[in-house]
Amino acid sequence: TKVAKLMENDIIPQILGHSHQIEIQVYIAFPGAAPPVGDVMLDPDLVILKRIFPGKFGQPRGQHLFRLLSQRLYLPWREDRLINKPFILTFNCFQNPFPSGEEELQTNPERYYPRHRDGHAPTRAYPQGNPPGAAGFPQNHRSDIGIFVHFLHGLCQSSTKIVIFVQLDPKNLDMMKTLRTVVAAVALLIASVATAQNYTPSEGNLQARKDFVNERFGIFLHWGIYASYAQGEWYLNTGKLNKDEYAKAASGFYPAKYDADAWAKAFKDAGAGYVTITSRHHDGFSMFDTKASDYNIVKATPYGKDVIKALDEACLKEGLKLQFYYSLLDWIREDYPIGDSGKFTGRKGDSQNYDSYFAFMKAQVKELMTQYHTRALWFDGYWDHKKDAVPFEWRMPEFYDYIHSINPDCLICNNHHIAPIEGEDYQTFERDLPGRNTSGFSEGQEVSTIIPVEMCQTMNHSWGYSVADQDYKSVGTLVRLLAQCVSMNCNMLMNIGPQANGELPATALERLKGMGQWMRVNGESIKGCGPGPIAEQDWGVSTAPIENKKVFYIHLFKSPGAVVEIPVAKRARVSSVTALSDGSKLSTRKVGEKLFVTVPGELPADSDYVIKVTLK
Repeated sequence: TKVAKLMENDIIPQILGHSHQIEIQVYIAFPGAAPPVGDVMLDPDLVILKRIFPGKFGQPRGQHLFRLLSQRLYLPWREDRLINKPFILTFNCFQNPFPSGEEELQTNPERYYPRHRDGHAPTRAYPQGNPPGAAGFPQNHRSDIGIFVHFLHGLCQSSTKIVIFVQLDPKNLDMMKTLRTVVAAVALLIASVATAQNYTPSEGNLQARKDFVNERFGIFLHWGIYASYAQGEWYLNTGKLNKDEYAKAASGFYPAKYDADAWAKAFKDAGAGYVTITSRHHDGFSMFDTKASDYNIVKATPYGKDVIKALDEACLKEGLKLQFYYSLLDWIREDYPIGDSGKFTGRKGDSQNYDSYFAFMKAQVKELMTQYHTRALWFDGYWDHKKDAVPFEWRMPEFYDYIHSINPDCLICNNHHIAPIEGEDYQTFERDLPGRNTSGFSEGQEVSTIIPVEMCQTMNHSWGYSVADQDYKSVGTLVRLLAQCVSMNCNMLMNIGPQANGELPATALERLKGMGQWMRVNGESIKGCGPGPIAEQDWGVSTAPIENKKVFYIHLFKSPGAVVEIPVAKRARVSSVTALSDGSKLSTRKVGEKLFVTVPGELPADSDYVIKVTLK
């Protein structure tokens, strides 16, 4: 009765008015009693475990409830396009993290955000950086409301089912007060997070995000008149060239060997699902037919044809989605406010007017969205004003609102190296796996738990074609990087710099062919997959289908020894363990919560050997 009254008087009023449904079920179990796990665990979004009596989760009474849930939710911690399902949050006692109850949470919310031991923000896949245990729960059961805060951003995008298991001690006179704190904290956080979000993606936008995630592998193309110099896409800046002298390359740009159909077929055969191409880079030259500027491939070159239109039609034939890179900065336009780059191109600097430049960008992105079958816009250059004494106002929310007003389904991404800005639909990391910052571009860039994530990487070391850069990554390196991305719930956008004559470099084509051969055999462990049950190991990673909880994959980058050890639930029953390369069955032995798989004596060199585990 008290629980029902609490829900009616305190919880329901706080969640009314939201555009999404929130269903909260509270189940009370006294020590030794079994909650109705089988009846209520119907695809919840969130499971909250609350124990009042002292002690740690490993003690028998707490372990009893934990194991009941484990039997139902034994597969890996996973994340769909928006949220981790199910998300497990444990509270051992409310002296920590709630020293003063709800008031403390409202007054000092920043105290409850989870941090690594080294002080950095948590990784995307696992709260507090901990891989999931055999049951799919975080191994570290510290009470930390900050995990919940991050997770709730995802909950506020769709209808939500929350299941709260509260194990009460009859001897505790304050048990209802504690229950009130648990449920009220849930509603308080949902209400506060949901209210703070103004951007609501359309149904088509959410479906585009889901398709984007399922594809997992995309091709990046940096192509422009800079290919004529064969010095990379930054040559106007790095070479300290005069913009007018540089622009003379346009009059000789004639990609006679350009074959959009051949490009699209090579990308499709490699296993890619989408293509992102530079529509306009920092040098200001537009590779599409635009009325906003005459400095474009149709009007300023002898070629005189819209290469983007041809690629658009070719991608449609192959079932590939087309996306556009678009530079927010410009090294030649006088109205663009000069930033950290492009200072030596010969601009006068006396006509800087961002209102004018902003209108120019709006005109061009509208053309990109209305002239082609555009799924996404991928922006770059936001970092050009990061050193300004007075923070530069890019007006991104206004820009995003404009884009979504034209096409609500259009995805927006911005390579700004910071946390996502409201209105963005997926996040990208430059030359780095999410949260690692080995390249130096991602320092302090928090990994989003709300929107999909992508990592863009070069096939060699250059984005635009560079005649001097022939140091291409091997096929093995590329497929292993792809598997790593998927294991971190991340897409891989792999770059190629086409040549000025319209051809893809021969070495790049060889790498695409090799990746295609691997994907035709092992693609089921990549497409439609996300994190598997095992965090990254010295020998490799694991992935698992987002929609199939009975299967996961082990990616062996090198031999783990004679046997690889896989954590599974104690009651999990194994149907089969096979090698994807030839379908052969592998010898296994299950002991308790561990599955031991015998690995072939010799694994393929410089590759990714994939093992498929199917449960009954």
